[in-house]
Amino acid sequence: MAQTTAICVIIFTAAIPAAALAPSSPESTAGVISVIRRVFERSRWTTAEQPPTRTPPQMSPQERADFYQRVLNRREERQRILDVAEKQEPGMPQAQSLEEMLTNRQRSSTQQQEEILPTSREELLNNIEQRRKLREAEQEQVRRGEEEQKEKLDVQKRLREQRAEIAAKRRQYDTLRMAMLDAINRERLAENLPPLTSNKNLELAAQLHAEDMFIRKYFDHFSPEGLSYIDRIQNIGYTDVEKETCNCTAFKAMLGENLAKGQRSVNWAINELMESPSHRQNILSGYFKEVGIGISENIWVQNFGAIEYTTR
Repeated sequence: MAQTTAICVIIFTAAIPAAALAPSSPESTAGVISVIRRVFERSRWTTAEQPPTRTPPQMSPQERADFYQRVLNRREERQRILDVAEKQEPGMPQAQSLEEMLTNRQRSSTQQQEEILPTSREELLNNIEQRRKLREAEQEQVRRGEEEQKEKLDVQKRLREQRAEIAAKRRQYDTLRMAMLDAINRERLAENLPPLTSNKNLELAAQLHAEDMFIRKYFDHFSPEGLSYIDRIQNIGYTDVEKETCNCTAFKAMLGENLAKGQRSVNWAINELMESPSHRQNILSGYFKEVGIGISENIWVQNFGAIEYTTR
């Protein structure tokens, strides 16, 4: 009760100093009582709302003395450190050492970067250069492939054009073909051999081979693709025999080929062919019954053939 009264007096004195100095009257007394009532109510609400206070631990006199001594010691230590700092000149060694340490660390880091970065940069440049070369090689390979494909198409086009041009001249060689056939038969008649007759399939196979050798600049019994004269004659259809219409149980085909190049006349070509044993053997063979002559410029081709049937 004493504690509450003291609070009320203090609040009353602070809140209504003018009322205490004014002369008392019924209205003023009622007002003072009203103010005192509100102060009591406010004090009661505040006390009810505040949490209970924590009572500090009780310390013995010796503990309290030790506590104060520790506080004093800490204060003296802080003061001593401040005094030492104040006596030092501007640019303290500690700060200077810190600045030097930071500078040295930055210099060391920069030096390490200078030692590492050139290698990394060199490796990066090497990788970029290798990728560039690889990309250029791939582009060059693609370009070469396109050029080769284009060149191949151009070659095929030129070959078709040349073949078409030469095919238009085939009939110009008819006289030479007849002269070559007569020359072959003269040689055969001299050996008492039956003459050979002209066969259109053998003639076409010989003519195409002569034109192909002239256009593609080679001279051989085998084409660049590896086809022999037997393959070419069979592909033309010379050996195609229908068993149903031939009235035979089996058949046998005999084929041969002679090549000559550089001769400008029939007599020149037949004389050189007769001087070669293998070519002479084909011309004078008793197994052959038909022949086809192919001519292209100065290239001569003779395809020989015969088919023997075994009758039923």
